[in-house]
Amino acid sequence: MLNMTMKRKLIVFEANEIPFKVIDRFCQLFPNSCLAKTLSSCTQFVTYDDSIDRGRTPQPTFSWPSIHRGVNDPTHQIYSFNQELSEVDEIYPPIWKILTSSGIKVGLLGAFHSYQSFPETDELKENYAFYVPDVFSQDGKAHPSYLQIFQDYNLKMTRASARNVDRDLHFKKMLKILDQAHQFGIRPSTILEIAIHLIEEKYRPWVSTRRRNHQVTLSFDIFLKHLKRSRPDYAVFFANNIAAAMHRYWAATFPEDFATLQVDRDWIDRYAGEIDRSVLTFDRCLKTLISYVDRHPEYKLICMGGIGQAAREAVWFNSELYITDWSRFMNFMGVEPGHWRSIVAMIPMFNVLVSPECRSQFRSAVQDLRIDGRAVDVREQKNGMFAMCLGHANQSEDCISFRGKRYNIRELGMENVEIEDRSSRSGYHIPTGSLWVYDPLSKKPQSDGRMKISTLDICPTLLSAFKIPVPAYMKGNLVEALL
Repeated sequence: MLNMTMKRKLIVFEANEIPFKVIDRFCQLFPNSCLAKTLSSCTQFVTYDDSIDRGRTPQPTFSWPSIHRGVNDPTHQIYSFNQELSEVDEIYPPIWKILTSSGIKVGLLGAFHSYQSFPETDELKENYAFYVPDVFSQDGKAHPSYLQIFQDYNLKMTRASARNVDRDLHFKKMLKILDQAHQFGIRPSTILEIAIHLIEEKYRPWVSTRRRNHQVTLSFDIFLKHLKRSRPDYAVFFANNIAAAMHRYWAATFPEDFATLQVDRDWIDRYAGEIDRSVLTFDRCLKTLISYVDRHPEYKLICMGGIGQAAREAVWFNSELYITDWSRFMNFMGVEPGHWRSIVAMIPMFNVLVSPECRSQFRSAVQDLRIDGRAVDVREQKNGMFAMCLGHANQSEDCISFRGKRYNIRELGMENVEIEDRSSRSGYHIPTGSLWVYDPLSKKPQSDGRMKISTLDICPTLLSAFKIPVPAYMKGNLVEALL
């Protein structure tokens, strides 16, 4: 039994973009699932991202920083992976930096924008039980250092499967993972599950899309091992497989949400269960964590999706336009080698860092670029990083125009990459998401519905849970029911 004078601890499961529509559907379809059995005894909230008040579609790249820092995106100015964060970390640090500076032990795996905030060695040893940055990291650094082998493999698989799943297993890296599976915490059942899946792929290649679920299972095993070993005060695990499935297969799961369906019945039948499968992966992780906090009731479990998703349009995507040859593209933009470096980003974003002496040239050139008659959506960061939104669907080979002249896309180092599953982004971001709290010491059913809270309320409330003074720049409200 918990000594009531003992401080409470938190496990935060960041299930990116999952809305209650998907959660409630899953609970109805799988009444014996952990989620269905425990949700009614959780305190539940509908979260909303206030960027909608400014007419902007919320994006996880700037919505998660708002959650982690307690200020919205016009204040923190974080929009792209791997942009320079030293200045904003100093003024509006992420919650894990605030906690550790107050003596709270933190463990973290996968939280957005955690790579750029990776601590120095002394700070790591003193304040972090474990620290594995997000899958858009520039390299595989991790803590403890032996996890770099796993992170290298994790990044390799993510890079290769951004839109289409890469079926290459990268055996050399995989063998290193298997050799240290016990040290990492990878369970034999996980290895067996992956092996069975790979056999299934031989006969039904289209199920390769489910590899994203197995990637989460691998990461969760590592998180669980290090959670149990170190028992940090604040532990964070991030998963993106549900968001990835919703983007691709919303039209297959919720065809009734669309006034017009430009996909065929065979496609719907094939992919109708993929969102539910992704939630099943989450549910298995949830069951393990529920069991853990029941045995260690000093912990509360918080699950949150941040923003959510809903129906957008149901169309075929035969191809999307990507930069596949950066050297050719930057040469066309008039920037010589040695004056630029491509930066890892989440497709359809393509980021490049340009040297000071060439920024004016690149800025002018990219502003004159037209794709299918439209200007390229580009955002310039303070340090000379340019974030370009591409991914234009079903384009012709000569869809590019530059300063009044048309070009074949290959002249610019671009390519219409075939989309193997023909999925569009039929599910897309909305400002309302989900958050729910499981407290093993308080399991009474919630009777007053789901309270609506701002994502800006989350950080100050969590700080208050640890008795840490809330910084004056945080304007969110404290949510007593969340404490």
